[in-house]
Amino acid sequence: MIKVKKPNVILKIFNKNGGESEFTKIITAENEANYSAQLKGLPEDEKGLIIFKKDDDNWVLITKRRIRSASKGEGYELFLEDLEEARHCLESLEAYRHKFILTDKDDNNHTLAIMP
Repeated sequence: MIKVKKPNVILKIFNKNGGESEFTKIITAENEANYSAQLKGLPEDEKGLIIFKKDDDNWVLITKRRIRSASKGEGYELFLEDLEEARHCLESLEAYRHKFILTDKDDNNHTLAIMP
């Protein structure tokens, strides 16, 4: 059974921590077409919730079931059911604010960089 987070909870946390910016947006019916490449292949019942998109090669998509990401064109997808831990990156104060380390069940680390 896939672990699912309620969209309203994800969006509430997102808005509490600063909300939208130049590159980070809540996906709505009005802007969904701008993110068709990142949303491609999602099941009909799974919608994109939040996206950070710097360009077509650097983006992070959050849905209620997974996190999809691409950095310099290299992408991966992590289902929330496979997520063991999420933590701030401690390389620097800047990294602490904008980078997150996701660890999956196989003890692999994935770095997400999201600008404010």
